[in-house]
Amino acid sequence: MNRKPLPPDLPPAARSLAEHLRALKNASGLSLADIAAKTHYSRASWERWLNGKRVITPEALDRFTAVVASDRDTVRALLDSVRREVESGSESESESESPAQTADDGAPAVAQADPAPAPAPAPAPAPAPSGSSRSVAALLALLLPAVALVLGGAWFLLHGSVSRAPARTTAAAPASPVAGGGVLCQGVGCLGKDPQESGCDSDARTLTTANDGEVVVYVRYSPHCEAAWAKITNGSPGDTAVISAGSGQRATALIHWGYDNYSPMVPAAGAGVTLRVCGSQPAGQACTSTVESPSK
Repeated sequence: MNRKPLPPDLPPAARSLAEHLRALKNASGLSLADIAAKTHYSRASWERWLNGKRVITPEALDRFTAVVASDRDTVRALLDSVRREVESGSESESESESPAQTADDGAPAVAQADPAPAPAPAPAPAPAPSGSSRSVAALLALLLPAVALVLGGAWFLLHGSVSRAPARTTAAAPASPVAGGGVLCQGVGCLGKDPQESGCDSDARTLTTANDGEVVVYVRYSPHCEAAWAKITNGSPGDTAVISAGSGQRATALIHWGYDNYSPMVPAAGAGVTLRVCGSQPAGQACTSTVESPSK
């Protein structure tokens, strides 16, 4: 049961959403730790969402409704109401801070625009060309295209072979985004990149986990990106989780503040790839089992 009262200043829509989530959690009989383990979001995150300290994310809400077997559309409608409530509050605040739109006498106020620049004097008309000038101009009009064609052909003969070489190099670069939609890297191209900013978390799955008390470390993997990363939840500032690939590449998730974090990516493409995550906290260390060839 959730005995902690909701904040007294919580807006109506946010209060309704929090109360509904708490009711679903209580009806399921699951603890915060159970929900955290089943949704892969930390216990601390669920404590904030269920007690009205933060608004739950759509992704976390979808996982929650799946775990507690609730109607997704009903709960999503409550979340949409919270978003509209927040947007309405922002617009009201913006309007209250804007300057008045009418003058003191009731007539619409007129914006004080900068004075328009004086129009530039029209250029004086050019004198009409004489007969001899017209003849020279006509001759140049006939000769110039031919000269340009000759010069262009000479330039192509001299430089054409040089300009083609870089074109082959550019064509060899991998295209982005890759197949899978929305992801911006693949394989070795993902080394050191953020899985969320690269879109690789869109199809990510957890391959294995390990626990050190309440702290959980994960091996996360994206089939589209063929890359993996470490994740740590329920930790404290200073806790780390390090992912190691069999190739010797490593990446670290460090909790700077809060309870959770994830690491940059390491490539995990091809057969024979091995992945392992080890978490380190003051209380001890926990390592996952080694995952082999995650792309299979």
